[in-house]
Amino acid sequence: MVDLSEESDLRQQRRITFIFHFTWIIGFAVFVLLMRMWLDPWGVAEDLEALEQAETEIVDLDRPLPDTLMPLTTPLPTSAVSETVYVPLYRSLYVGENRALKILAATLSIHNTSLQHPLIINSLTYFDGNGEVVVEQVAEPHVLPPLAAAELYIDYGESDTAPIASAVVHWSGDKDITSPLVEAVIVGKYGAKGFSVLSRGASTRQGATH
Repeated sequence: MVDLSEESDLRQQRRITFIFHFTWIIGFAVFVLLMRMWLDPWGVAEDLEALEQAETEIVDLDRPLPDTLMPLTTPLPTSAVSETVYVPLYRSLYVGENRALKILAATLSIHNTSLQHPLIINSLTYFDGNGEVVVEQVAEPHVLPPLAAAELYIDYGESDTAPIASAVVHWSGDKDITSPLVEAVIVGKYGAKGFSVLSRGASTRQGATH
């Protein structure tokens, strides 16, 4: 029969042995990382950058419009309705202590919620904080098929003196069409942390466009 005190001592020894080996492994890993950073600091930075790029996808921002938006080739329905959607945008967010988070990227997303009717995007215009036009991304009517979506990158660099503050989407469609869902997703970083802001558009139905 094993003495309880001996069993307790045995458990204590095993615990001490485990902690010793675990601490040695962690210490060795930290030592190797510090040595590599000292001998090749740029290599560590390149590895971290490669890891970040591996979790993302390279996109072509030179394309003015997504493939889901096609130029309109037929006349509007005779009893069409139209609507204007206003989407507030944010280039920076204030966090207190005279500090502001700078926005890195923004995406405007237009979803045709109709099961049957195509959505016609007549225009997409960006405005600055003074209400002045910065750029018109969609100048001619384009068609978005039923249940399709179009994602458009917002280039905040279009205006350095008066930053983009809003997007206005003017659309048309059959009188029985459901209103689209228009949102902007704004993504940025604060140190090692990321954040995102969802801005949903507000719309005003204008009635029939005979």
